[in-house]
Amino acid sequence: GLNVVGLRRRNLGREALSAIKNAYKTVFLSSLTLQQAIAELEKSTMTTEVEHFVTFLKKPSRGLCRPSLRVAVDSGLGID
Repeated sequence: GLNVVGLRRRNLGREALSAIKNAYKTVFLSSLTLQQAIAELEKSTMTTEVEHFVTFLKKPSRGLCRPSLRVAVDSGLGID
């Protein structure tokens, strides 16, 4: 899941943390394909942190492993 504790230690504001959480949910916990999730994020107003996340997603040097939606729901994966 998302390392919320680490993000808080980096002194991110509530708005930035909320935006990152929402971006994480869009990419990893929705039924959208990766390309659809990126498009969805680009439609919304992005914080600097989410812009960095989208840039990372667009240019992966390695593959990106996402849980299947069923696994994510059944195992309670996610963020608080």
